[in-house]
Amino acid sequence: MSDRLLLLHWNEISVPQNATPEDLETNPRWPKLARSAMDEFFKAQKLRPDVRISFSRGFFHGIVAERPFLSWLELWLGKERAQKLKGRAVQPMQQGVPPFAELDCELSVLGRPGEGVTRAHLADTWAWSLALPETGAIDSMIRADRVSVEHDQVTEVEVRNLASDPHAENWADEFSTWGQTVSANHVIAQVDGLLFIMYPLDHGHPHLHVHAQDDSSLNAKYRVDKFEALTSRNPAGLDAKMGAWIAEHRNALLKSWERCQAGKFPLKL
Repeated sequence: MSDRLLLLHWNEISVPQNATPEDLETNPRWPKLARSAMDEFFKAQKLRPDVRISFSRGFFHGIVAERPFLSWLELWLGKERAQKLKGRAVQPMQQGVPPFAELDCELSVLGRPGEGVTRAHLADTWAWSLALPETGAIDSMIRADRVSVEHDQVTEVEVRNLASDPHAENWADEFSTWGQTVSANHVIAQVDGLLFIMYPLDHGHPHLHVHAQDDSSLNAKYRVDKFEALTSRNPAGLDAKMGAWIAEHRNALLKSWERCQAGKFPLKL
C-alpha cells in the first residue's frame, strides 16, 4: 500500500450553482444522492482503509444555498453518518498540499471552474461528487476543460469520479493499486542481481520464480504463503536469503498472487 493517504477530492461544483435552500431542504433527490455518494465512499474504504475525503479550505463549513455545507450533509445523511464522514475528512493544508492559487492549471466542468476536480486531476486520484447530470458528475469519468495558467491553453481531460453505484466497483482495481506500480514484465523486484518474478495464471501454491540477471541457468522457485523451496539444488545461501525476504514481504506477495490468479499483472515491490 502507498505511504500516502488516498485523497478523494470533494467536487464542490457537483452542487448546481442555482440550488436554492427550499430545493435542497425539500427535494427527496438530495438525501438519495448524498447517501449514494457515502455508500460508494465506504465501499472504497473497504478496498483502501487509508482513503479520505479532502475538503478544500472553506468547503466543509462554507456556505451553500445560505447554509453551511456540513448542515446540509447532516440533514441529508443524519447527524451520525455526517459525523462519520467528518472523521474521515481532511483539508489540503493538513497534507502539505499547495494553495489553490499556486496551482499551474484550473479545470472547469460545463463552464464552471472547480477546485476539487482540479486537485483530483493533478494528484491523479478521484473526485467525490453528487451524481447529477446537469453538473457533469453522473458518470465514473468527469469531462473537464484544463486551462494552463502559464500558457493560457485549453485541453480536454477526464477526471475519475466516485458518486454512485457502481463507481466503486468499477474502480476497485485502481483503488487497490493506487500509489503502486503494476509490473507489465512480471518482475516484482530486483535484489542483488536476482530477479523475482510472478506470472499471471500460474498454477500450484502461491509462489515466485527467481532468476539471475547474469546466469540464465538459475531457475529457483519458492512458495510465498508458507515459505518452502520448491526447487532443489539451489545456490548456497539462497534459501535462507529468500526465506527472510519472503517473510518480510508476505502480504504484498499474496496480493500480487491474487492479481495473477485473476489474469492481472503483479505489483512491483
